[in-house]
Parts: sequence; C-alpha cells; structure tokens
Amino acid sequence: MRFILFLFLVSTATISNAQLAVQINFLQPTANPNSDTIYFNPTKKLVWENFKGAPMQKGRAIAETSSGFGFNAGLKTRNGKGSLSINVICYFDKSRSWVKPGKESMYALQHEQNHFNVSYIATSNFVKKLRQVKFTTQNYNTLLNQIYTQSMNELQTMQNEYDGQTQNGILKAQQAIWNKKIEGEVKLLSTR
Repeated sequence: MRFILFLFLVSTATISNAQLAVQINFLQPTANPNSDTIYFNPTKKLVWENFKGAPMQKGRAIAETSSGFGFNAGLKTRNGKGSLSINVICYFDKSRSWVKPGKESMYALQHEQNHFNVSYIATSNFVKKLRQVKFTTQNYNTLLNQIYTQSMNELQTMQNEYDGQTQNGILKAQQAIWNKKIEGEVKLLSTR
C-alpha cells in the first residue's frame, strides 16, 4: 500500500509558553469531480471509475488503493494570546489507485473500499489523539509532527494486518470477518 504524505508546514510565532486555544476540524470537503482527490465520506463508496492509475503488471495484486490522511495547522496570536487551528482530511488518490482491466468485481471493490475505510479509522484515531493533547506555543509543532508520524505508522500497521490476514482478499472467510469489523468501526465513528 502506498500512502501519500500530505503535510503542510506549520507556521510558528513567538509568544509565551502559554496553553493555546485549539480548534480541530475533521474536514470532509466535496471535491471537484475533475479532481484527483476524493475526500472520505461514509455515505459515498468508491467505484471502479475512481481508479485512474496505471496498473502494475507484475505481482498478484489486481488492484491497489492509495489513501491516507493529512493535516494543516496555523497559529495565530492576538493581544498575547494564541490560537491553534488544525484541519484534518482523509483522502483517496485517483491517479495512484489502479485496477487491472477485466478484474473489476464487487468483491475486489469491497476489499479496496476497506483500505479507504481503514484510512478513515486511522484519521479518526489521529483526531482523537490531537484532542487529548495540551498544546502550548513551545510544544505544538513538535507534538503535531510526533502524533502524525505515530498515527501514520499505526495506519500502515492496520493496512498490513488487513492485507496479511485476508491475503489481499484471497481468503474469503477472513475477508468477511474484516468486512464486518471495518464496517462496524466506520459506522460507530460516523455517528459520533
């Protein structure tokens, strides 16, 4: 699974080491239909037409999903007080996602949708961690990058476990177990 790191540089400002007022936004914007990006929306599923990349001819994989999450953050100061705004997105990259011609099945599409769903679960965990941190003007940049790196590593681990236990969807019984597990988690997270 290839992941795109989507990280904007965080602006810095120098004020006292005071705790910041923090606003965290998990964005689910509507992308332009001609855009190369789809933002996660639990009510919209992927379709094979979203997979625009050139297929890898070598290997057993019949499809690949390129998805992940990113954030941007900005610090503003006014009258000696600081506020930190963090915007988080979960995305699917059309041009880096592919399917081999003639291999488009609903079963395979569900497997690929679950990769995007796992990205959403990891994104939600990232947001949860951000909400538990006490950011200050001195630690916010370091903590943001540490939490992001840790969360991206957790995402990679989840994706590898999913593919490993299902053998990339070949083991149908394991795939059914993961379908239920992932769908339940997405449903739970989407109703919060």
